Amino acid sequence: MTCFILFEELQVFSVRIALCDPENRSGRCVVYEGQKLKDDTSFRDQRLLEEIIQARETIVWTDAMEIQSGDLQRNDRYGSGIASIAAFPLISGETVHGALIVESDETDYFDPDLISLFIFLSGNIALFLDNMVKEVRRKHHESRATILLKWMEELTRETELPDLFKGALEAICHLTNSDNGEVVLWNPSLRAFSLRAVISRDPVISMEPLLEKTLKMGEGAAGRVIETGTSLLIEDYQSFSWALPEVRTLGMMAEIAVPVKNRQRTVGALVVGTFGQKKLDVQDLPFLEAMGRQLGAVLEHVRLAEHQATLLETIKEIALEKEVDGLIERALDSFCRMTGADYGGICLAEKESGHFLWKSLFRAHPEFPDPFEFHNGVSSDSLSGNFSQSGKGILIDDSPGYEALFPERSMLGAKSFMAVPFLESQAVWIASTHPIFRFDPFDLSLLEVLVQEIAIAHRRILSEQARLKSEERLSILIENLPEAIFFKDGEGRWETVNPSGLRLFGLEEQSEWIGKTDSEICSGSSRMAPIIKGCIRSDALAWESGKATKEIEVFSDSDGNMVILDVAKVPLFHPDGSRKGLVISAQDITERKRNEERIEHMAAHDALTDLPNRRVFIERIGQMLHRSGREHERFAVGILDLDGFKVVNDRLGHQKGDELLVQVGKRLGSLLRKTDTLARLGGDEFGLLLTDLGHGKTPSDLFSKIVQALLDPFEVGHGSGEIVWISGSLGLTLCPPDHGDATSLIAHADMALYRAKDLGRNGWAIFESEMAHSLQLQHQILTEFGQALRNGELCLYYQPQVNMETGQVVGVEALVRWNHPERGLLTPESFIGVVEKSELIAAMGRWVLESALIQQKEWERIGIHLRISVNIGARHFLSDGFVEDLAQILLRQERTEQPRIEIEVTETEALRDLERARKTIDLCRGLGVSVSLDDFGTGQASLTSLQQLDIKEVKIDKCFVHRIMASQKDLAIVFSLSVAARMMLIDVVAEGVETEEEGALLILIGCTVAQGFGIARPMLPSMIPDWQKKWKPFSSWKSQTTRNMGWLKDSPLLMLWQALGIFQKGLLDGLDTPGNLNKEWTDDHIAVSEKWMSHTGTVRHRGTDGFDVLKGIHDDLCSFAPEVASARESNNKAEMERLRSELSEIHQALQKLLL
Repeated sequence: MTCFILFEELQVFSVRIALCDPENRSGRCVVYEGQKLKDDTSFRDQRLLEEIIQARETIVWTDAMEIQSGDLQRNDRYGSGIASIAAFPLISGETVHGALIVESDETDYFDPDLISLFIFLSGNIALFLDNMVKEVRRKHHESRATILLKWMEELTRETELPDLFKGALEAICHLTNSDNGEVVLWNPSLRAFSLRAVISRDPVISMEPLLEKTLKMGEGAAGRVIETGTSLLIEDYQSFSWALPEVRTLGMMAEIAVPVKNRQRTVGALVVGTFGQKKLDVQDLPFLEAMGRQLGAVLEHVRLAEHQATLLETIKEIALEKEVDGLIERALDSFCRMTGADYGGICLAEKESGHFLWKSLFRAHPEFPDPFEFHNGVSSDSLSGNFSQSGKGILIDDSPGYEALFPERSMLGAKSFMAVPFLESQAVWIASTHPIFRFDPFDLSLLEVLVQEIAIAHRRILSEQARLKSEERLSILIENLPEAIFFKDGEGRWETVNPSGLRLFGLEEQSEWIGKTDSEICSGSSRMAPIIKGCIRSDALAWESGKATKEIEVFSDSDGNMVILDVAKVPLFHPDGSRKGLVISAQDITERKRNEERIEHMAAHDALTDLPNRRVFIERIGQMLHRSGREHERFAVGILDLDGFKVVNDRLGHQKGDELLVQVGKRLGSLLRKTDTLARLGGDEFGLLLTDLGHGKTPSDLFSKIVQALLDPFEVGHGSGEIVWISGSLGLTLCPPDHGDATSLIAHADMALYRAKDLGRNGWAIFESEMAHSLQLQHQILTEFGQALRNGELCLYYQPQVNMETGQVVGVEALVRWNHPERGLLTPESFIGVVEKSELIAAMGRWVLESALIQQKEWERIGIHLRISVNIGARHFLSDGFVEDLAQILLRQERTEQPRIEIEVTETEALRDLERARKTIDLCRGLGVSVSLDDFGTGQASLTSLQQLDIKEVKIDKCFVHRIMASQKDLAIVFSLSVAARMMLIDVVAEGVETEEEGALLILIGCTVAQGFGIARPMLPSMIPDWQKKWKPFSSWKSQTTRNMGWLKDSPLLMLWQALGIFQKGLLDGLDTPGNLNKEWTDDHIAVSEKWMSHTGTVRHRGTDGFDVLKGIHDDLCSFAPEVASARESNNKAEMERLRSELSEIHQALQKLLL
């Protein structure tokens, strides 16, 4: 009204207030004209309004004819009598609301003062308009807020989503003046986006047919928004390229579509639209976008609630599962349907390849590809590699790099993927093919919770199954245990008994025992009733102790038989301390105890003779030492060895040998008192502990009685009645004066035993202190020899072996020498006797073999090929480890050709265990190594060794070789042994050849290979090459092959030749040594030779040159014999000189026959 008064006073023609839309610059006018305010429905000042908005300042035209508008407007205004016009912008801040247009019928009407007045007036009008717009907008927002608050209230009342969406659409359409609305969301059942809610405010047009329509990506306004994730304003839907035909047919004019989002992802679209020519206000877009976000939040709230409820229900179902099979599948089915995932499964780590085996267990729809299995290698940058290294859940999508992380995606068509660790080396995985939907950390956390519950259920089920199986196995075990297991309640009533318990207590045929006490069961006729009654006492002890008890209980059954039970009892109590029950196990160990007694007896006694064994013997000596120290009692420890037992054992066999040992034990035992001990220590060796000997003289009678008892014959062989004769050697030590522990006393008795054997056997000897010195010396030798092995003080000398006829060097024998740091170079005679009784003999044997083979390889390198003979101690040779030692040493040589090596073992020692020796020799031959017998002829059964041992060579002992020139017996032995060996195709080597004559005689009897000082002394290996080049045999040895010596090879003639040589030497010695010559000796030599030559010799050899020569020499010696005696007796020196010359010529004649 103030403006009207002002306008009247200023006498203006008209006043126009032109309002505009800032976006499209269109306007409408409120006009004051002739004191009237009215709307100008035909707004003619659009051009003028645009100029004002653009200029944002006052424009004045003093002459209406100058207005730069259309001709029609100018003419109209001029025709109306308007002379001048002024336009003032209505500006509030940055907003131009329109213009104040003042018209006057006077020219130059607007002076400066009037213009200022109108500028002030236009400012106030703009301020008024600004306040009015804000008020309208405030009321509009209040209206929207009211609608939203109502919507949220509906949400809190758990309104169904379709109703909730529909109510929201009605409010939104009302506030935006829209005709229709749509909510488009992902439909899990259809696996596509679809219209989930629609409304139409036009009573004629219905959109209900479009409900649940599916949309493709980019189809319609909603499809475009879902695809791009951004809002969309369509002013002309009919010309919209991606329009839905059904919607276009309804006459849709304009649409605004905004994305529905939650957690930064597009999950749907909110759409409003108009029909006919109705437009949409772009200013409603922020409101609609907010509504889209709010709708997303509502969906998230509903989704979380649904997921939470589904997860809790799934967990409840998992907790009730009883079987592992299908557990994961059922849980994944629920989870995948809850989250909209398409696939789910597990991946298993293959232990052998280290790869992951991916396995599908769930498909959301049947049309999806079949469950699959495929392998994926584990690497640091692969999905499975990252997973296996981190041990944490992973979440990946199809962002750049995703294909490299999870190449298996192409098989699934997956866009989003999760995997969570499951048990050991496994994972549960989920995949989605949703084009928009992506898993997020919340989904991963849900999966982790679910998998954790699955794992708990899995372990629980397995644990329960294991428990049930364990209980089943325990029940089966208890039912089948040989022990009696039974349970009594707190009152002592029998509740449970296994079959073994029923059998033990004789209750198999009774069922009345259930719920009865021991006393009630004993009233029956059970054979074990006395035992059951006896158990009552131990029950009370178990209850009193309050803990498990275990006792061996001895009873007698009703038949008087002893029953031994091993009983364990465990009392059980209720939490309040009252008795719950008694678990009892009982085992009948009667037979076991008897067996233990038998085993204990066997452990303490010799299996053959039933005498105490070495262990008991040592224990009883210890006990006797203790008693003697307390009571000063004198006793003796003895070791008795049977003489001649080995011959009996080899001749009659082991069975009769064992029978002989049993009889010896019985015979000796009959001589001893009960306080004495007779033990078998092994083989044919017995131990004696003789107590209470008093302190007087040595009990020689007792010792002699023991030895003499063995001289009586023994009869062995049941039915055959074989009579055998043996003797015994006994070594003893008396305590006191001897002292020490049991081991030292036995050692002292053993020393005395060797003294008894040295004295001729079949006797006894007592230990003396000098023997201890010998023992100390032996210990010193062993200690120093052990150091020598470690310090490299041993070396090998080699003695050649040659063929005396041909001069060929056939081999060498390796001989040990000890470079003693104080005593110089020692031969084996100074230490081998001690070493071969110890374990060092094996170490020395290994060293000799290794060193000899190395030396052989060195000689072969320079063209010397010699066989090497190596002496091995019998203790080592007969040990279990010898063949393995030999094989390992040969293997280490790494030679292309077989080493030429021969093992020498002493005949006497090999015969100690003929069976083992035979096996060892066979094994050596299998390795390409031959075995020879050393010192052949010294054993007690030389021909037995040739017969039973597969040997390649024998070496005749030097003690025979040295005496073949002077002893007919030794010559006969060498001759017979050589012939026997050659007939068995066994090579013969003679040891100790020292003279030309010895060698010639050996060649004559067929023993051509020899070694000895007469050929070469042992030498260092470096000397062998030069010696081999220079050595030549005696010419007499070589000539044996060309001379006609066949007559001398006849053994009787050879023996005659040797007898004449002995006769000649005896006569010659008789001239030089008084008393060496006597008539009896002379007559014996004459008689033997005379008798043979007069009969057999004459018949067989008369007419041969050799026989006639020997007969002539014999006749000469027979004639010289009395002359030698007479000259010696008369001390006729001239005659003795003549005879000495004559006898020397006879010697030369004999030598000439040989050499």
